[in-house]
Amino acid sequence: MAQPKIEIYTLEWCPYCRRTKAFFKSKDLSYEEYDIADEKNKQEMQERSGGEKTVPQIFIDGENIGGYDELIKLKSSDEMQEIWGMAESDFHEELWDVIIIGAGPAGLSAAIYAARKGLKVLVLAVAIGGQVIETDMIDNYIGIPDTDGQTLIKSFWDHMDKYEVRAELGEKVVDIVCADEKVVEAGQQVDEKAGKKTGEKEKGNEVDQGWEKEEANVNAKNIFKLKLADDRTVRAKSLIVASGTKKRELGVPGENKFKNSGVYYCAICDGFLYAGEDVAVVGGGNSGLEAALDLAKLDCQVSLIETNDHLQGDNVLQEQVLSRDSIKVFYSCRVKEILGDEQVKEIKVRDKDTGEINTIQVAAVFVEIGLTPNVGFIYDLVATNSRDEIIIDKKNKTDVRGIWAAGDVTDIEAKQIIIATAEGALAALEVNKYLNEI
Repeated sequence: MAQPKIEIYTLEWCPYCRRTKAFFKSKDLSYEEYDIADEKNKQEMQERSGGEKTVPQIFIDGENIGGYDELIKLKSSDEMQEIWGMAESDFHEELWDVIIIGAGPAGLSAAIYAARKGLKVLVLAVAIGGQVIETDMIDNYIGIPDTDGQTLIKSFWDHMDKYEVRAELGEKVVDIVCADEKVVEAGQQVDEKAGKKTGEKEKGNEVDQGWEKEEANVNAKNIFKLKLADDRTVRAKSLIVASGTKKRELGVPGENKFKNSGVYYCAICDGFLYAGEDVAVVGGGNSGLEAALDLAKLDCQVSLIETNDHLQGDNVLQEQVLSRDSIKVFYSCRVKEILGDEQVKEIKVRDKDTGEINTIQVAAVFVEIGLTPNVGFIYDLVATNSRDEIIIDKKNKTDVRGIWAAGDVTDIEAKQIIIATAEGALAALEVNKYLNEI
């Protein structure tokens, strides 16, 4: 079957555009790319998509399927082969030495180290890069000064690509089961045993609520059976969980209604589309301060909403924000509601000290209030702390034999790129020792 025509409207610095292109490349699918920094391409995109402002916008054989999230949903549906002409991948038929869940710094580093030890490695991830790919300025990764997240992640990916690593993007793990090795390898029915039903403690990730399990025998020599969003399963002798984090949501009225119609979680991705307009940034930590500065560079008038009576980010970022006339900081304030018609028009903000509610007119709201670990698929199988981070020891082991974790999904205190890469390497070396012993 001939490959369909794939067209992508992008921006050079858009992380989700980079993820989209990496996904198609990983599937050996070619595409045509149109940069909407060119006003002609921007107008064409909006005409073809019915007025959509966000990028990427993906067209398959002339039909608009939406952005990256819609692409992944389509990939997990039965329409994949029919629309794309893609053959079903065979990676689920193998028994892997190690499956690495996540393709950020920790996952890619783990893949390189595991491959160099001669292990049979599979990387599964919804997208490349984790949160790092959304970072505009990186100047603390030793040996690579003055870089950005997209450039750094590309260098990690290209390095990994030198080795025999099977990497499958667009794959979402929704559940994990520990199984008796001899049952699996004998080709008999798998005796699934792994904790309580994952959905009972689910923290926001989609899972199949019907996959019942019994208590895990964590002292046994485990084989792990991973269930994917499209109901396929894949098996491994060991796991490294490097699934990272996701953006925390406000949880206020109007947020869900206006997602991608004025409510966004990535100023680098979508701020360009609101150049010169009044916008709000919620969050006074590093990511919120960076977002406010990025938007100010686009001639936006920025209302920065911070719940505390002072900003939380690095001093150098605070100084830059406070020196900008185009950024107004609202201290001790909390967003109560997002309002509009088809697009965001205003937000209601409550002053925590006085109780007064003010209305701020904005065209878009960029939410930067922190991150939460991606652990829904494994939440009941391994121990987590009060912040839902996976608890690990000094060798990155979890409390389940055969499972390691690395990067920002764990309870390590310092969430830094260089530490995540080191943790991924350590986890891979420990996996190699484990596989040599069993």
